[in-house]
Amino acid sequence: MVRKLIHNRKGIVLPLVLLIAAVLGILVLTVISLSYSDNMNSANHQDNTQAYYLARSGADSLGTYIVDQSKNLSPIGFDNLIANMHNHPSEKTYLATGDKGYFEISVVRIGVKIYVTATGTVNGSKKVVTLVISQSSENFFQGFGHALFVGNQLSFSGSTKVLGSVMSNFNASNQLSFDGSGGQYISGDLYVTNSQLAKNSFNYGTTKILGNVLPLPEQSVFTLPPFPTYPDQSTLPVFNTKFTAGWNPSPPYYMATDGWYKGGIVIQSELIITVGNADRIIRTASLNVSGSGELTINKTGTGKLIIYIDNKDSSALVVSNGAKVNQNGNPGDMQIYFDTTSFTADGSVTLKSLLYGKNTMITVNGSGTIFGHIITGASQVNFNGDATAYVQAIFAPNALVKLEGSGKVKGVVVANTCSLAGGSYIEFASLSQDQNLAKIFGKTVLAYEQWR
Repeated sequence: MVRKLIHNRKGIVLPLVLLIAAVLGILVLTVISLSYSDNMNSANHQDNTQAYYLARSGADSLGTYIVDQSKNLSPIGFDNLIANMHNHPSEKTYLATGDKGYFEISVVRIGVKIYVTATGTVNGSKKVVTLVISQSSENFFQGFGHALFVGNQLSFSGSTKVLGSVMSNFNASNQLSFDGSGGQYISGDLYVTNSQLAKNSFNYGTTKILGNVLPLPEQSVFTLPPFPTYPDQSTLPVFNTKFTAGWNPSPPYYMATDGWYKGGIVIQSELIITVGNADRIIRTASLNVSGSGELTINKTGTGKLIIYIDNKDSSALVVSNGAKVNQNGNPGDMQIYFDTTSFTADGSVTLKSLLYGKNTMITVNGSGTIFGHIITGASQVNFNGDATAYVQAIFAPNALVKLEGSGKVKGVVVANTCSLAGGSYIEFASLSQDQNLAKIFGKTVLAYEQWR
């Protein structure tokens, strides 16, 4: 009986062994599966980490480059740099040959913020980071609270005045002269570089300087902003013939595209130039607006009309005899760059634009009115008759700025020497918020705002 029972139990051994083997097999497979899953998770985690740091390094590298360029470029040059990057994603960038991971970068500017977005990819794992850079600007005019800066000499005759303070490099009393006529005065303070000078150091100073005479720690030096490089045929379509807005066919005439007019532009009737969100760029051998001629900006966006004049003779830029340039527009919407020997706005012209004559002697005669800014490296700027410049900068650090008759300037004047005669005057108006000047004279200031 016992032997039979033992015999029967021996028959159970094989199925039991097979069952145990099966269970062990399942356990081994489970362990292998868990181990593989852990390895996969570990590998994915590693790929995600590498992708993040790839993206971060790419965004940080480009962010550093953008900040460095802002220190080397003018505001206009920097704006052009960002415009070329805007919405133009980069190609895949590998840090080293054979790398499995890469990053791609895009740059978008919205208002005063620049968004640098980088995507890092490693073995199909992707991570996206965004660096936000805030942009602001600083410029000479932001902190300039004087009606006039004059380097070497300031003279008054007739009933002339400066309504505001005067900053100077004066170190001697003979650098300021009043002729004693009634009505002459400086309404604000006079800043000088010689601390020994006082009101009674100057002839008539005690009655003509209404503010105080205050010392400056050192002399000031003002330099011209960079004169722009003209665009060429690589970016502008070329028109070899003269463009004339005349009377046959009947006006108005229209321009709605950029162009380089090698034959020049003559406006006898009305020319309407459309400006959208991008700047409208016109390069021309010459620009002549005279008589009934009128240049009108049809502004449909945020861009500006920028005109570059090629020729250097005095006839290359003419605005005369009642001509109107941007009469009903904003002077901040237009800029004219030229390097002619001279430019004269004659008669009852109206000109609303920034004017930058590289080495151009500039004269405004009669009842001509300029709304905007005048920048020149030449030796003389003249306002004669009833000529007027409203809320503007006359930046002519190498020049004699002469106001005669009832010529007047409302804004800021920077000159080497200044002569006021007749009933002329200079009246201070703050230019600290002027965006045109900020871009031309200023420097771009960038700061990392946040990572996302």
